[in-house]
Amino acid sequence: MLSKIFTFITTIIFALSIYGAPTLTVGTETSTKLTQTEVVSGKLPVDLQLSQFNKHSEEGFVIPGLYEGFIPQGLFYNEENDIFLISGYYKEKAQPSRVIVVDGEGNFVKSVGCTTLGGKKATGHFGGIAAFKDNVYVATTSVTHVLSLEEILSAEDDGYVDIKKELYTDTTCSYVNVCDGVLYIGEFTDINVDDIKGATNIYTSKLGEKFFSRCNAFVLDENGAYGIKADRIDEDGNLTPDFAVTTPFKIQGMTRLADGSFVFTASSTAITNSRVYKYKDVTKGEADEIIKVNGIDVPLYYCEMLDKTGYYRVPTFLEEITVYKDGSVYIITESAASTYIKESKNPIDNVIKWDIEAM
Repeated sequence: MLSKIFTFITTIIFALSIYGAPTLTVGTETSTKLTQTEVVSGKLPVDLQLSQFNKHSEEGFVIPGLYEGFIPQGLFYNEENDIFLISGYYKEKAQPSRVIVVDGEGNFVKSVGCTTLGGKKATGHFGGIAAFKDNVYVATTSVTHVLSLEEILSAEDDGYVDIKKELYTDTTCSYVNVCDGVLYIGEFTDINVDDIKGATNIYTSKLGEKFFSRCNAFVLDENGAYGIKADRIDEDGNLTPDFAVTTPFKIQGMTRLADGSFVFTASSTAITNSRVYKYKDVTKGEADEIIKVNGIDVPLYYCEMLDKTGYYRVPTFLEEITVYKDGSVYIITESAASTYIKESKNPIDNVIKWDIEAM
């Protein structure tokens, strides 16, 4: 038995030695004139936790802007135009936050900055991104910005587009997605005493499982203002969800698969692999609770441990996830951004195409 253990350890050490550490390239200055420059070259060390993930995934396109100091956050595939949209920001806030357009083949097309309703350059945290018809939704912690997709696509590279509207929910907004005509806006709650004490949305299942965050869902209407149904938005941009689901801790993104499953991405530390949770379609049954939002009854569904159908280890600093036209999913990490690249356990400078259904 000892000889087998020794052989196993020796094999792992050998594998690590032949792969070696990747070569990292970090730009020295930030810029809004983005390029699609690789910043990670060479093979990454073997990671046994990621063996199954690696078996069912492949490299996608290089994330634009990494060399110029851009920190990617959101990722959304817009099948109608066969494009990817990426959102993000700069650490020092000296440069305006951006929306990047990449074509369906993975080629960088352009990036644009945004102008706030007050006429200033937006430099805040651009989190998740999604689109419905002409509306592009960008989560920014406190509000969700609405941009015009047509204006983004017609703008010059390194140009600017105006924010059309600011949408408000009764939760913070870390990530967004649009799945089958439904807009999802979710909040992030960390696993620490301060976040748990400060949580305003706390729910307890019949089995005693506690939830400290939720994701609101809005059934979209192409004729509604900013894609929102008239009875779910007021003149100030306050939104009332059609339904909501509870979420785990540290959620950075979500999507829904063809069978209705809910998929949530959760990021952790620089040296700890991220996680992806998959739950069955909890909205098929009766709501677990009815909550009041803006005086209106809203069905709330619990994503409980008993509903979990998948748990996966994925690379560090995972952010958003989106479904591609062939049913696979694409994920994006911020691990190769200049802010995190040197501390990340496994920096990756490209989006990853993942066959989650095969796991």
